[in-house]
Amino acid sequence: MSRFVPCTAILLSAALSLLFNVVWRAQLPAPLDVPPTDGRFAGATAYKSLETIARASHPITTDANYNVYNYLYDALEVLRTTHPRLVLDTPRATLVADDLPSTYAPAVPRDAECANASWYLNETQIIARVPGSSNDSILLTAHFDSVSSSFGASDDGAGVAVLLHVLSTLLARNATSRHSLVLFLNNGEETGLCGSKWFVRQQLVAKYNVKAFLNIEGGGAGGRAILFRTTDDALASLYASVAPHPHMNSLGGFLIKVLGSATDYEIYQPAGIPGLDVAFYEHREYYHTRDDSLAHISPADVQYCGDNVLAITSALLSLPTLQFDAAGSALYFDILGSFGVALTPYVRALFTLLAVGLAALVLSVSYHFFPLYDTMIVVTPKAFALSVLGEWTYIVRSFGQALVGGLVLNAPVALLVHGTRHSLFASLALPCGFLGNVLGATAAAHKWRHGQPHPNVNAYIHFAASVSSCSAVFALLALVPGPVLVLFAIASSVYSSVLLVFMGAIMYLRYHHETYGPDDESTYIPTRTAMMYYSSIRFENVLSPRAPQLRVYLGLGAALAIYMLLAFELSVDIALAAASVGANDALVLGVLPLLLTPTLYLLVSLCAYWEPNAPSYRFYYLVYTLLWVVMSLWWLVTG
Repeated sequence: MSRFVPCTAILLSAALSLLFNVVWRAQLPAPLDVPPTDGRFAGATAYKSLETIARASHPITTDANYNVYNYLYDALEVLRTTHPRLVLDTPRATLVADDLPSTYAPAVPRDAECANASWYLNETQIIARVPGSSNDSILLTAHFDSVSSSFGASDDGAGVAVLLHVLSTLLARNATSRHSLVLFLNNGEETGLCGSKWFVRQQLVAKYNVKAFLNIEGGGAGGRAILFRTTDDALASLYASVAPHPHMNSLGGFLIKVLGSATDYEIYQPAGIPGLDVAFYEHREYYHTRDDSLAHISPADVQYCGDNVLAITSALLSLPTLQFDAAGSALYFDILGSFGVALTPYVRALFTLLAVGLAALVLSVSYHFFPLYDTMIVVTPKAFALSVLGEWTYIVRSFGQALVGGLVLNAPVALLVHGTRHSLFASLALPCGFLGNVLGATAAAHKWRHGQPHPNVNAYIHFAASVSSCSAVFALLALVPGPVLVLFAIASSVYSSVLLVFMGAIMYLRYHHETYGPDDESTYIPTRTAMMYYSSIRFENVLSPRAPQLRVYLGLGAALAIYMLLAFELSVDIALAAASVGANDALVLGVLPLLLTPTLYLLVSLCAYWEPNAPSYRFYYLVYTLLWVVMSLWWLVTG
């Protein structure tokens, strides 16, 4: 059974990381039911507005859509009675609800829908404005129409409800902001981004001198709203610093293109307006279906989004100037939705330098305190460097095999989702991708061991240090502007930090405990060596004692747990978000293991000491088979 302990340790550490992430992600703020004068966003109150908006599907030109329009206009008029600063710039429509159909008939061709419905859309756009000290404006926008197949609770009733109550809270402060605020509740987004096109064609960008926009969308149903794209690093940095729940990842901007979705962001940005795109994205399988309903979005979800939108809007309104880039595309990510990091070129360079610096320190400690010997003579620096470069073959092999292994073991998931369009099997993408990555790293470690017994500690540390140096080279990818490439630098830095602690622990045992001191008479067993003759065997004390195996196992187990809870945790967080977005998209699910490879290929050093063998491979394949059996039975039971 001891042969399965390393495999079990890897699986348990991964499971704990996943469990921690899921539990952490489930923590949402309590919805508040407070008056606007309280100054905080009232998610429970906003949810009551959402209940009215999402009572029925409400596509354009229908009586249900017109009812939502009137509800929103009435709410703004009530606000204007108590806050005269609020200006309604669009007159109330004079259509008769009884004359409108209850169902929507889309135009053919689809690109003619905006023109065909212009008689209705031109009358039912809503613009409210709060003048500030300057002529510059911040645009807040969301659309209140839905597709005919959905109640539009998350897409985009929640966004409309959030903006309505953000406006109410800002008005209750009774203070003139530095910049003006424009609220645009647009109609017709679902029929070709008609509302935002109308705004731009009416020359309202210039009329209101719009300097930045914030758009709220729905690409799923409920959950944590994410900042998934923005035009400027400064906007991403501002959001990260002021949002109380800075859930943000620029990978979303790439995924939305893969999924073929579009938002009003794609109209405002070409019009020269810098901005941010925030969206509800979880449970993509409910997008544009009857399940996009109140049953799948909670008051806590609305509170989460509203807290962030109120914070970023308040920050923008109070800035001295509004000078942002409209043509760019910012890179950023968050750590468990609690800390946002804008990946400016400077920050990416810092991550890379940290990885390189830590790797250099690891190599220095390895050379001076864990020396290699050639016939009991310490190798020269040149020989040491060449030996490190020689080990890179196995590390590059680990990366390639981990990547391929993850894709191969996950391929059945992608094929099944493509064939059935059933999102249930999407939950297998992460564990299958993980097992494939670990199998690839294990195979590379097996190659390094050449079937020989446990390496001595110095030889093992040399290999682990070589992994650190090679990972620092991979960390250079963080300098390339890409949404997840920074994972290479983060994983390298965490790995090197954990390795330094591990090396320090071994040094402590060697030099501060008599039993494990330099006079220990343990046998020196190299991992690979030239042919040895009896005449060359030395009988005096050796210079490189082997640390006790139990202590090393415990140390490696602790190192594994720390690494997985730090570096791997970040990969898991991004992968879970991507899996939620692409729950019914075979392409997104198919490449999901790529998000795990930057952190898992480094496990080759741990696997190298744990003696990869046939039982360990069988163990992983058994777990893989059990996953499929359990999921298949679950699918048969639930239908």
